Amino acid sequence: MSRHYEWTLSLRFRVEVPEAFLEELGADFGIGSGAAPDGDGSELPGGPVANLVVQELAASTWLWGLCVRTMVLDDAMYELMLTVPPRLARWSGRPLRAGPASRGRN
Repeated sequence: MSRHYEWTLSLRFRVEVPEAFLEELGADFGIGSGAAPDGDGSELPGGPVANLVVQELAASTWLWGLCVRTMVLDDAMYELMLTVPPRLARWSGRPLRAGPASRGRN
């Protein structure tokens, strides 16, 4: 029997990302479509989240901010971790670190 696990992603992208990349993010995570990513969200307190907004990091320094919180089947977690971070890394505003949140990585 497969289990669902909460998966969260918070990342800032450089402001010069191509429009096509932003559209891919929207399609992948349900941003702007009104659809919840991967399910109706009843399994998560507060429901799933998928936001992409422009943020001012410092005076005249702007970045795209992506925040995703959803449920993922344990069977799909491995593939997700192999494919999503490398695809997002090329536009990241900071070096990427992936791992359990319990290790205190920010």
